[in-house]
Order: sequence, then structure tokens, then C-alpha cells
Amino acid sequence: MKKRYTTGIVALAVVLGATFLPTANAATTISAQSSPLTNLDPAGADIHLGLQNFPVNHGLYISEGVQPASGAHATSLFDQSTIWVSESPAIPNFPAPLSPTKSDVKIHVVGAFTNAAGTAVDCHIAVCGLFFRLDHTAPGDTSEDQFFPITFKAGASAPVLAPDTISVSVNGSVVPANVPGTLAYRAPITFVVTTGSGAAVTLTSFTPECAVSGFVITALKGAGQCDIAVASPGNATVGPKTSHYPFNLALGAQSAGPSKAAAKVGKTISLAKETNFGEKITYKTMTPKICTVSANSIKVHKSGVCTLVATASSRSGLYSAYSSKVALTVSK
Repeated sequence: MKKRYTTGIVALAVVLGATFLPTANAATTISAQSSPLTNLDPAGADIHLGLQNFPVNHGLYISEGVQPASGAHATSLFDQSTIWVSESPAIPNFPAPLSPTKSDVKIHVVGAFTNAAGTAVDCHIAVCGLFFRLDHTAPGDTSEDQFFPITFKAGASAPVLAPDTISVSVNGSVVPANVPGTLAYRAPITFVVTTGSGAAVTLTSFTPECAVSGFVITALKGAGQCDIAVASPGNATVGPKTSHYPFNLALGAQSAGPSKAAAKVGKTISLAKETNFGEKITYKTMTPKICTVSANSIKVHKSGVCTLVATASSRSGLYSAYSSKVALTVSK
């Protein structure tokens, strides 16, 4: 049986004997013996980590970034460096997480990068380092936030190009990055994406509440949030760019499809048995002298308007209850 730890303490086991104190807002201590964390190649270096006493209920995101203010998540990050470490199952269409107990946890860092806001960061000037935070399962929890400074030796960094530009629209309306929209359960939307470079982009769901297939985004729940990342690799003249499009999820709307509008006296007609989400529809007649109901079969007895009420149950966290009136014009 796999050993699970309950302390919430994260330890980085590597080769040199340096120990770092936690950031002021952290609830736990992270000790690090780096491989190494100083005098790194500014053109690019890999830091190998071994994790112990990993949090039980959540995973971690680890990113290169600029040291944040005390008590705050780091916001100036090198998005392309971010790795996800977790024992959770893989998110559809997202790289599987690295296991904290079974794999070499490697993060690639550089001496200069452009953050998501388009600001160029030079780690010879700014205080750069490795920032640890809980993953998408606990977005507002800062209890595991930790920052370990890293330094780079003098020399040329990889060229820092101005980031690509990304524009997203849905149904002809521009969708702004980093501004939460609303997405209903199983009501797919299609991103139309253009880039300044003309490079092909990749869409990724950073949260399991939404799935991505090509450019189509589908909410798999009717509550919570999801984060869709649109990434451009750039080209020879512009750098890579990743923009994030968050959505607040809403309950899905049930429907029963088209129903008949007319019927003949003496006939029996059938209406939909289930909603679009598979819930059984119950029909009740409001005009029993004109029509009667048995399951989804409607028997019409005399001319007039047969009025029915159709209902179906809700499902918590997915979709709301269904209720609709059906009016049938009955003629001889």
C-alpha cells in the first residue's frame, strides 16, 4: 500500500546542504538541498527535485517566477516552466501530473522570460525563484505557498522576444483574457482564435471541470470554475504566449425537444420520454375532458386545446429542474 503523509510539509531532497526558511504566510516549512539553485545557466537549466511529506488532499503547481509580496500568490510567472505534481488522475487533454513519489520531478528555468502580462523579467535584476502553491483543487488556499530564490551566473540569457498576441472570440464576441465568463453544463462553446504571429495555438483545460476537444470547450459540471489556457509557441520574431480564460460554471438547462402542436380526436400521440440530460419526463393533463395521460402517451377525446404540464427532476451540481407547458390543438 502506498504510504501517505499527513503533515502537509513539503521537502525538496537534492544534493547540496542548503536550507531555506518558509515564506511568512506559509503554514508549513520547506527545506531544500538544491541541485543546485545558484549559478545556473541563464540560457536554461534543469532543477531536479525529490518530494517528501507531500500534501495528502491536493497537488502542487511549481513555477519559476518573481518573488511575490508576503501573503500573496506569485503573479509574475514563467508559464512555460509550470509543472503539476499530484497523485490525482490525469485531466483530459492535459499532461498527466508528475508523481511526487515515483518520478523525477524536473523543472526547467531560464535567466530571462516574459510573464503572462507581457512584462519582460531579467533574473539578474529581479529576485527569481521556484514558487510552490496548491493546485486547482484549492485555488484560494495559500497554506503551501513557498518561494525558493535561485540565481544565474553572468552571461547571456536566451533572447527575450516580445510575446505573441492572442485574440479569442465566441459567436462573434471578443472574450477577454483573465475575466471570468459564464459557461453552462454541457452547453459547448467554440473558441475562434487568432494570433499576431499566425502560429497554431493549443487549448488546454487546467481544471477537470471542463473538457477541451480542438477548439470546443464543454463544462462537465454545473458549479465551480474552469480555466482554459490558449498557448501560442510564437515564431522567430515573437515569443511564446499563454492567455487564460476563466469561466464560472452554471447549471445546465434541460429541454425536451420539439413537441407536437396538433392532434385529432380519438388519436393517441407520444411525447418525449426524457430530457436532453436523460431525466424522465412526467406529464400531467390540465384539461382531462379533452385529453388524458398515460406515461408519455396522450389520448385525445374531444376538440379544443389539450394543456399539459411536463416536469423532470434536477440533479445537484449539474442541471436545474425542467418544467414546461405543452398545448395541443385538437380537431375532429
